[in-house]
Amino acid sequence: MDVAEGMTFVADAGAVHRDLAARNVFVDINSNCKVGDFGLARNRAYTSLGDVTVPIKWTAPEGLENGEFTTKSDVWSFGILLVRVGPEVWRDFTNFLEGSRSSLDLVRPKHSFATSRLRSA
Repeated sequence: MDVAEGMTFVADAGAVHRDLAARNVFVDINSNCKVGDFGLARNRAYTSLGDVTVPIKWTAPEGLENGEFTTKSDVWSFGILLVRVGPEVWRDFTNFLEGSRSSLDLVRPKHSFATSRLRSA
């Protein structure tokens, strides 16, 4: 939930992170998470005018196709983060969403990394 709140703050400030990934989420001794590495961040929606280096596995399709980055791109990256970090975080986030919108049904893709770890456990 810390990452969701942090990214809400970023979006409310009108910024786009462009590099939300597990490697940019820092966890302190009390298990509090902080979003970091704002090296690719922009103060507003952004369209790249040339070649731009982005993390392919975490970047939304519109960012890869035409260099367009918005808060929606950050939402895509947040979804990838949820799938990649594991079942515990996914379950906690799903429980949070069920409390706020009970009609939402989140299903992890069968091909996700976290699902393959569950099968082997």
